[in-house]
Amino acid sequence: MRKQTASYYDIHNKRYRIGFTIVEVVIASTILSFIFIYVLLFLSYQRLQSRKAMEEAIMLDFMQHYMEIARNQSFFKIIPGQPINFLYDGAHGAPNIRFPADTNWYSLYTTNFRNFHPDLEWLKAENPEYSCAITNQVIAGGITRSKRITLQVRWRPPLMKTVGRITLKMDTVVYQGFN
Repeated sequence: MRKQTASYYDIHNKRYRIGFTIVEVVIASTILSFIFIYVLLFLSYQRLQSRKAMEEAIMLDFMQHYMEIARNQSFFKIIPGQPINFLYDGAHGAPNIRFPADTNWYSLYTTNFRNFHPDLEWLKAENPEYSCAITNQVIAGGITRSKRITLQVRWRPPLMKTVGRITLKMDTVVYQGFN
C-alpha cells in the first residue's frame, strides 16, 4: 500500500491550518473580560460586607460595654443626666459618660467616648451617634419597680452606598432589688 503524502495545496489550504481565527480570539477575550469584571465586583462586594460586619461588631461591643456598666449603677442613680457609673463621672480625668437628659441623638465621636471605648476610632468617618431612653415601670402606690434602659446607635454605612443609616437597638431592665 502506498503512503499518501500531503501536497503543497493541502498544507497551505485554509482547512488544514492550525490556529484561531480573529472571531474566536475576540469571543474568548470577551468571555475572559466578563469573568475578570465579575471577580473584581465580587471582591469589592466582599470587602464592603467585611467592613460593614466589622463596624456592626464594634457598635455591638460598645453597646454591651455601655449597658454592662449602666446595669452596675445603683438603681436610684439610673436617672437621665447622671453618670452611667461613678467611674465615668468626669472627675480626675476620667471620661464623662452620662445618661442623656433626653432621647435626642448625640455624637459618639468625642474624646470621652473614644476613651471609654477606643474602637470607636474606626468609625470616625461614619459619624456614629447614640440615643438612650430610661423608662420607669411603676406599680400600684407609685413605687418604681424597674427601669428599662433602651440604647440605640446609628452610623452611616460603609461607602455610603445606601440611603440612611444603620441602626442597632439594645434594651436592658434593671430591678430595684437586684443591683
